Amino acid sequence: GRGAEVFPGNPPICPYLHNVYVTFSNRKVTLNENNLNPTKNKIVIYNPEKKKISHLSMIVTLPSNLARITNITPLNGLTFTSKNISAGAASFMIHNIPTDNPAEVLEIVEIDVVPWTIGNTTSKGVLTVSNLSIFDDQNRNADLKYTERYGVAEYTVIRSSETITISHTNQITQKPTEIVTATPI
Repeated sequence: GRGAEVFPGNPPICPYLHNVYVTFSNRKVTLNENNLNPTKNKIVIYNPEKKKISHLSMIVTLPSNLARITNITPLNGLTFTSKNISAGAASFMIHNIPTDNPAEVLEIVEIDVVPWTIGNTTSKGVLTVSNLSIFDDQNRNADLKYTERYGVAEYTVIRSSETITISHTNQITQKPTEIVTATPI
């Protein structure tokens, strides 16, 4: 199925539990402190059993000393019921997800991330889905399980060195020219 494109080695599905899997379109991201253009990363829900999902709420966290979330945009015609963005986290709710033809793979939001421009080293951290609540079309918790195995994206920020290189110019000293005076004979 399409899940193999999003989730390498399709996650195992237990027939006794309804599972959804959440992941990011970019699981490993490298940022450069000098790049001020936000890096886009989509959050994707994999729903292999095509269960009806009518609304959801989610919290995404990112270490605030590494990078910061600057914007979050709903995808595929979805709209936010509420959203909140801080330096190291974003939370949102989406209602009225169409349930007439549930998708196996659904891109729900796109998050913009930029690095903090402090320090002089390489720093790593993870963008994590720290909370996900999903409800079915009858407005009840759908008992859908999700795994944290896929709900993280590794971020690396490469910061330029602050070492100052001093260029040294050699000075050439020229000997004065010896003036010979001729003595008349």
